[in-house]
Amino acid sequence: MEGIWRFKYPLVCGICGSIGGLFSKGISSTHIPFAQNQFSIIIRFLCVILMFVCNSAGGFFFAKALSELPPLTVTIISTITGFIMSGIIGGLIGEYIPIQWYFGMIILIIGVILLIVDNYEKEQQYQTDIKEE
Repeated sequence: MEGIWRFKYPLVCGICGSIGGLFSKGISSTHIPFAQNQFSIIIRFLCVILMFVCNSAGGFFFAKALSELPPLTVTIISTITGFIMSGIIGGLIGEYIPIQWYFGMIILIIGVILLIVDNYEKEQQYQTDIKEE
């Protein structure tokens, strides 16, 4: 698996976690339509179920990623993906996102790229050393 496809499981894990966070907002939100009737209870119950499903899927994909990639890589990629997706989702639902968040996101992305490139180079060197022996 080359390119971005080798990171598919940690990416999906982070996305599932951030979507689970979105559904958790629906549990306690005061902005649910028809909040004065039974419909709001059904929506809140569905949000609990969907949050559980998304977080379970995130855990599944995290475990799947650990079987294919180094643990540090999986943790970093799933965390940064969840962070970015949570910001995007928050922006879509009208949450205020300060400028510091954007600076932090840029720094995190640069850090992730540096860690992945360094890890990839070490992996390649290790593979070369094994082939030479």
